[in-house]
Amino acid sequence: MRRGNKEGTIYYNEKRKRYEGQIRYVKPDGKYGRKLFTGHSQKEVMQKIKDFNEQCDNPGAEMTVKEWMDKWLNEYKRPEIKIKTYERYRCAIVLHINHYIGKELLKNLTTLKIQELINKLTTAPAKKGGYLAPRTINSVRRILISAFNDAVTYDILPKNPALGTKPVRVEKTAMHILSKKEAAELLHVARKADYGSYMVIKLALETGMRIGEIFGLQWKNIDLEKKNLLVAGTIVHTNHTNIYQPTGKTKSSYRRIPFSSALKTTLMEYRAWQQREKEKWGEMYTDSDFVITKPLGGFSDPSNFSARTFKKLLDKAGITRQFRVHDLRHTHATWLLEAGINVKVISERLGHSSCRITMDTYSHVMQTMQDKAVEMLEQINAELDEK
Repeated sequence: MRRGNKEGTIYYNEKRKRYEGQIRYVKPDGKYGRKLFTGHSQKEVMQKIKDFNEQCDNPGAEMTVKEWMDKWLNEYKRPEIKIKTYERYRCAIVLHINHYIGKELLKNLTTLKIQELINKLTTAPAKKGGYLAPRTINSVRRILISAFNDAVTYDILPKNPALGTKPVRVEKTAMHILSKKEAAELLHVARKADYGSYMVIKLALETGMRIGEIFGLQWKNIDLEKKNLLVAGTIVHTNHTNIYQPTGKTKSSYRRIPFSSALKTTLMEYRAWQQREKEKWGEMYTDSDFVITKPLGGFSDPSNFSARTFKKLLDKAGITRQFRVHDLRHTHATWLLEAGINVKVISERLGHSSCRITMDTYSHVMQTMQDKAVEMLEQINAELDEK
């Protein structure tokens, strides 16, 4: 019997004692093909043809979550993201998405199923003990939303089932700020232990640069005469090695930071010392333009400094190990805010994409500044009353 468009021709094959149906369809390469379907009844063959047509119309109909996530990451996402972001995405997909729902068909996903995954991750064990951090879980959720948004764009899903899910509540990470006395002691013990470590801490406290930016700083980007430096790259630690990236975390990360005369003097002294080290080791020294290097030259590892070297310096300085390298950046910003420096200036120094991020990050200091503003108004009003 003849069927409608895309339904093919269904007939009974006396020799094989079965119903058969053939259809003509368009292959992924654009060429035409023919496909045979068999069954014990016309209804069975018709259903098989219908299912096949739906799969042709929707290539993701029988695709699993794992198949799509792997395809999305490697074919669609990888060309546009940095290697560190790629590794973070891949880790989240393998460990927290494919591990739990990888075998699910995309078409069977619901908002409820994804919310159940998010809830389940709150009790999933972390690599270093305890449970996954809320930020990690929310990162998984954002990856799912992004991946399924693209699945909708490419007509693989009719709608994004992850959009209706709710993120996990995140408690703000405690921020530790050094006092001037603690900072002086930390610099003192660092200078005695290792000149390079001293330079890292000095740059962090004086410029607010991120640790990767400090390790990626090159002499060619430091203008000692004008007393400013250009943040043009960063060192990132990958699964296998460290690499230099010519661009920073965001567009605003590429910035010029003015610095003090005191830092200029420190940099000049440090560069002279570094030159003596080059001459001392001769051909054994790997010459590079990086400010922070290994003992025999070449750029150094920021993650090793953060996890090992810095913690030992904290112990010697009598500062809690809860203080992180990133808190040096927070200390820089807090000192400037307390000194009354304009938020926009600080935001630009830190490389934030907007002043709102700076204000949200340092809301505790902003409140103190509000109190000082009220005190100043009280003083002004008192002077006005006297007149």
